[in-house]
Amino acid sequence: MPKYTEKIEKLNLPVVPVRGLVVFPSIPISFEINSKAHAALCEEAEKLGEQIFFVSQKDMAKEKITAADLYTVGTVGKIKQLVHIP
Repeated sequence: MPKYTEKIEKLNLPVVPVRGLVVFPSIPISFEINSKAHAALCEEAEKLGEQIFFVSQKDMAKEKITAADLYTVGTVGKIKQLVHIP
């Protein structure tokens, strides 16, 4: 079976930080989003079928996060389904 390697010079994607879990490629997961801004970003990405960069937070207890609070390695994925819980 042939193997293919794709080289991407630069890719700008919306970032969704996740707490307490690591997202792996090709593995479906469910997670909760508390931020209204991140929820809106996920809704838009689901609607348009766009990719998102999922990255874990270093400190799960921190509410207001910056780029320094995130790991530098994450996973590119797509939102398949959103469930709104009251």
